[in-house]
Amino acid sequence: MRNILYISRAGLPISAAGLRIFNIGTILENLGFDVHYLANRRITNKELDSTYEKLDSKDSTFLDNSEHHFRIDNKIYSYLPKQKNGKIASIKEMLELVSSQKAYKRVVSYCEKEKPYAVFLYNESYELTKKLIGYCKKNNIKLFADVTEWYEMDKNKNFAEKFVVHSTEKRITKLDHTLDGIIAISNYFEDYYKSKGANVVRIPPLMEIEKDLEIEKHEYYEDKSVLNFVYAGSPGGKDILIPFVKALQTVNKDGIKARLDVVGIDEKYFDRFEDVDKNLKETGVVAHGRLSHEETLNVVKRADFGILFRHNKRYAKAGFSTKLAECMSVGVPMMCNKIGGSDLCIEHMLNGVLTETTRVDELVNVIETLMKMSKKELLDIKNNAYKYGLESFDIGTHECDVKKLMCDYEV
Repeated sequence: MRNILYISRAGLPISAAGLRIFNIGTILENLGFDVHYLANRRITNKELDSTYEKLDSKDSTFLDNSEHHFRIDNKIYSYLPKQKNGKIASIKEMLELVSSQKAYKRVVSYCEKEKPYAVFLYNESYELTKKLIGYCKKNNIKLFADVTEWYEMDKNKNFAEKFVVHSTEKRITKLDHTLDGIIAISNYFEDYYKSKGANVVRIPPLMEIEKDLEIEKHEYYEDKSVLNFVYAGSPGGKDILIPFVKALQTVNKDGIKARLDVVGIDEKYFDRFEDVDKNLKETGVVAHGRLSHEETLNVVKRADFGILFRHNKRYAKAGFSTKLAECMSVGVPMMCNKIGGSDLCIEHMLNGVLTETTRVDELVNVIETLMKMSKKELLDIKNNAYKYGLESFDIGTHECDVKKLMCDYEV
């Protein structure tokens, strides 16, 4: 049996989650498997408008003709059709969220056709996981989990969001350790599952990293006297951004000495913060809004440092920032606050920068310290960040981990 079913609410590699499962799928392909992703959600225009090869279900003996299918290399993606409008349809969707009954029947249907060696569940619900444990054991199918999120409960969340948080909590604490194996994205998850006696390997965000990268040849900004920082993402409730903006504006009160490129949000985002100088560009802050992944990468490569500050909460320790991995992989060292999450891969002033807090006064001091670094010192820390990225986040470095997870499979 050479087939793998990968169940995920993501899908095509057009998001961080999609990129993760795509890259783990590439490792599985290299081990001799064919990978079929079942997107456990309905298709949107974003997928329909993508340039990926669309498949006709008539050309396959196992693809459902009511779904939408795509192919990338030997990977196949299947999406549910668009949701129907109306209250009844919405109620049915809510019932499915709670029961996972249709999702279970769908997975079983594909299992009956494809006879997979294993099923992978990417951050799936307690309900679907519990149903599949019995089915997979009965049919001699390995069941693995790819775990990247441990959400926090928030009273401001709606019913659906609260249910997902509750279901995820229940699955992690009650079920995951009973599966055949777990891919954990972080040290936090790896340690947790090991304490439960689970078969677990740690695989952080993955990407194909350029070998022999010459960082000094990056296309930097013309003014070499300005220290450049970058933040790529959307802060939401996860990332802390404003204290750094205020610190940067403080440093620049007598002229631009440091610059911050912000990708993912525009200038309107800053209107809600009264103590932020709204003359953003004049104080060194350039908000680009949303950019394509390629455009974002071009902005990132111009930076001397990326920034990632997070709250000292479980979600930040259990998860692992894709933006941190992407920055380090192109030789952009990260500045992070110490919380015991992604920041654990940073060695202060060797491959990045660590701060004790996100207080404005501390950040001002750190920025001013970095501004005093020589070109050689900056290049050394960038090369160390790239070396760490190559050793930790490149697809090729984790094939042995997947082999270890699936130890009884002979390639």
